[in-house]
Amino acid sequence: MLPNWAIVRLGINLLATLAADRAFPAAVAELCHWASIMNVPSPLPPSIESFSLTYRSTRAANWRCNLYSMFHNKTFFLVAGACALLLSITLPLPVLFPNHVVNALLRLVVASIVIGLIDLVVLSIVIFKRLPTTKTVRTCTSGLAPEGVRDVTPEKPRLLPWRKITAIRERKGDVYVWSGLSGIFIPRDAFKDLDEAQRFAELAVGLWHSQGASWPEVSIKRWRGM
Repeated sequence: MLPNWAIVRLGINLLATLAADRAFPAAVAELCHWASIMNVPSPLPPSIESFSLTYRSTRAANWRCNLYSMFHNKTFFLVAGACALLLSITLPLPVLFPNHVVNALLRLVVASIVIGLIDLVVLSIVIFKRLPTTKTVRTCTSGLAPEGVRDVTPEKPRLLPWRKITAIRERKGDVYVWSGLSGIFIPRDAFKDLDEAQRFAELAVGLWHSQGASWPEVSIKRWRGM
């Protein structure tokens, strides 16, 4: 849309043309040309909503995706391993074998089991707090944006900027976006089928690698119901 000053200038130019006794049809043609330009709507920005998914979060999806993240998120796994190593040094266990290496390995195994049990207890508390019963409806919305990956849950909205994301992975229709120890997962139930989930993950990986710069190209790609 042309600004108001452009319209005023157009009228002045038309009057000047008539005053100079130029051909009236030429002036009218010029006016029609500018009017047609003014009526052309400006292009709409890419729709972020078209890359958003609204779905019902379930206990099964929370257990599956969180357990997978515990064992496959490298940052989480390394931190948990470091905690187990430190705990193995301080555990008050008796010396069961004369071999010091065997005793150290045993202490490390016991410490790893303790850390794993603590993680499971914490995860159980979080899941049962979010979903007290199997009939609890917990609606979430996740999607891609030029700035990063958005996740809106009943607790709070979140945004993982592309620069802070450490890994994006798809497994059997579940899409994982990890950022350090935390992350976002989109369960397979949010997608129509496995192919749709894989296309969504590919677009997310492309945006991540470009740090969001490829949004204009990505935003016009079709990924639903192909």
